[in-house]
Amino acid sequence: IEWPKPEKEYIMSNKDKNAPTLKEILPRLLSEVEPEKAGSTVDYVVMGSQGFLGESILRILKDQKKSYAIMPDSVQMSDRKTITEFVKRWNPKYLICDAGDPSFKAASSSSSSS
Repeated sequence: IEWPKPEKEYIMSNKDKNAPTLKEILPRLLSEVEPEKAGSTVDYVVMGSQGFLGESILRILKDQKKSYAIMPDSVQMSDRKTITEFVKRWNPKYLICDAGDPSFKAASSSSSSS
């Protein structure tokens, strides 16, 4: 893995450094943020960047040359600890959450009304 900062600046076990998940998500994360800014303060953190709205938001931020970081899609909405750590690491001015809850079931719209 090519790290945006010297590897010694990261506190991470060898197991985590070589985790397959990290190898999958890190290239996408780094492609969305300038390497020299990785881990520094950004204007926006975006959660839920894979959907229609999330992709549109990223496109707008990129077009406006805003600084942003993308929350990994592997982070679940219920994982408050990881979300808090990510937000503290990036210290954004704004948090945009367009992430959905995959366990959410919308009420049926076929109910009858009289």
